[in-house]
Amino acid sequence: MTTMTPETLAAYGRLVAACAQLEDILVWCGGDADELETHAGRLERAVAAMSSSLPVADTGTGDPVAAAAADPRTGVRDRSLQPPFRVRREDASVLSGEVRFRPHFAGVGSVHGGSLALFLDDMVGRLANAPEGIFARTAYLHVDYRRLTPVDEWLDYELRLDRVEGRKRFVRGEVAADGLVLAEVEALCVHRAPGAVG
Repeated sequence: MTTMTPETLAAYGRLVAACAQLEDILVWCGGDADELETHAGRLERAVAAMSSSLPVADTGTGDPVAAAAADPRTGVRDRSLQPPFRVRREDASVLSGEVRFRPHFAGVGSVHGGSLALFLDDMVGRLANAPEGIFARTAYLHVDYRRLTPVDEWLDYELRLDRVEGRKRFVRGEVAADGLVLAEVEALCVHRAPGAVG
């Protein structure tokens, strides 16, 4: 069993960051067949080495890295699923900051719509779960794509708690560049009833 010490988490973060760089390279790389075959072989050997040498950490949670983090969504456990983002303001009613969609998240000439939706869903959930003791899941997510979203630029995002109706938490927000709205989101999250599982 691997103990998730601060040093282990830092090393894991470095590994995740290297994988993120590889994802970006795969978007833009060229080369001839021989070059691509050479690099494919190197990666296959690295994967084989990691598969045979890295122990599977078992803490009883099924996800030891997430278990070691206060909030796995904001730590190294992101596994490059989310683009890099920074938080400017975070409280029970507003979550805002900056996000940069790396080349890995590109579609054709702009950020892929699914990448935008995934990021917004995660931020919606983060805001909906802000009050202590709340565990809300997304029940509805609607994204309006207003303009093409540029790749590899820092953009502004802001999510606001629109209203609360019982266990329902309604969230609205947007991603913008220089004050120009690129995408808007409207979402409903429902927090788990007392005693409910899942």
